Amino acid sequence: QIMIIDYKLTYPSGTATAVLINGFHTPHGDAMAKKQVNAFTKYFGISFFWSFFQWFYSGGDSCGFSQFPTFGLTAWKHTFFFDFSLTYVGAGMICSHLVNLSLLFGAILSWGVMWPLISDLEGDWYPANIPESSMSSLQG
Repeated sequence: QIMIIDYKLTYPSGTATAVLINGFHTPHGDAMAKKQVNAFTKYFGISFFWSFFQWFYSGGDSCGFSQFPTFGLTAWKHTFFFDFSLTYVGAGMICSHLVNLSLLFGAILSWGVMWPLISDLEGDWYPANIPESSMSSLQG
């Protein structure tokens, strides 16, 4: 209780679990628990059917909605793309704005700026004759 409720940790799983458990121990806990379970079931169904729909358009690891080239093919080649996963949307709704903005800024800085700069140093910082997926190459 001290770590999750009193300190109001921003990590979503613990906070969401604590709120759900505390909801059972109130005078109106039964009605609130019923609403929470209904909402969970509704959004679980939406997420399941969206994932099932996406499955029909996935032809491999870099195909379909999982790697949609929102910012163009050049950015997609540098693994900068949009993933239509509802898991990320749900986690973004639970996290605070500070956490969401920090993740967005970190992603833009890392994948949009640093990754292309490091890839330009191919041959100097790491060997140029091995695949990018190797841990001795750009991925490493």
